[in-house]
Amino acid sequence: MDNPIVGMAGALCAVVAVLVAIVALSSGRRRRRHRRRMRQWAGDNGWTFTPHPAVDWGSRLPGGNKNGVTQALSRVAHGRQVTVGE
Repeated sequence: MDNPIVGMAGALCAVVAVLVAIVALSSGRRRRRHRRRMRQWAGDNGWTFTPHPAVDWGSRLPGGNKNGVTQALSRVAHGRQVTVGE
């Protein structure tokens, strides 16, 4: 390459792409680890863990999460069904 700026720009783009890939992989691993811990906790404490439950009440909660409820924990407490969503 005759122009060192073009080479530097290419190297910078490569570094940014690698960093984005590392962050994406790390985020996915963190999510899976969290889900595994939640599932384990639910089983140990008498709750049922449901990833991506089919509920519509998540859209009516404050904050307006467009992805809805990502996971829910459910159980019967004092004769009533209790569901906690994240």
